[in-house]
Amino acid sequence: MRDDTAARVTAALRPGERLVWAAAANPLRMARRRLPFAAFGLVVLVFFAAWMNAAAAAGPLNPFVALPSILAGLALLLWPAIAYLRAGRTTYALTDKRALILCDAWPARMRGYGPDDFTTLEVKIRRSGLGDVVFRKEDKAMIPHSNSQRNMVSIGFFGIAEPERVAAEVRRLAEAPVSN
Repeated sequence: MRDDTAARVTAALRPGERLVWAAAANPLRMARRRLPFAAFGLVVLVFFAAWMNAAAAAGPLNPFVALPSILAGLALLLWPAIAYLRAGRTTYALTDKRALILCDAWPARMRGYGPDDFTTLEVKIRRSGLGDVVFRKEDKAMIPHSNSQRNMVSIGFFGIAEPERVAAEVRRLAEAPVSN
């Protein structure tokens, strides 16, 4: 474990909590998970560029329509790069009481998941030996306050070494009796 990873995890531990496992997130894995968004962003940009070209021939463009569309396409196109940068500042940890996801990138946040928060346990191992351990799935609204646009979001440790060993520790934590 790198020194900066160890320092982040140590700062997040509660009194009496013991570290079981920690690792830095894999930036390439996180960026790869966002590649479909980049492809869609490219389609959006090409569509709106063609639309703006046709609209400009007919008269002046309305910037309130054109600009948000271009910005949305750019955001989607850049999402893998943003995920890569954020993952470089993300640390995963498993203690004897909870799973932690610490992110020092803007906006900085720490999310902790206790045994009661584990809704699933899925392990995916790739040919490289790296894998994912998903311990929670959340139903999130893609559009705030909307019931029609929803998406299941997987929460866990992505692109980690020894995913089977980490999954066994998560399983042990989920099945452990609750202690105060």
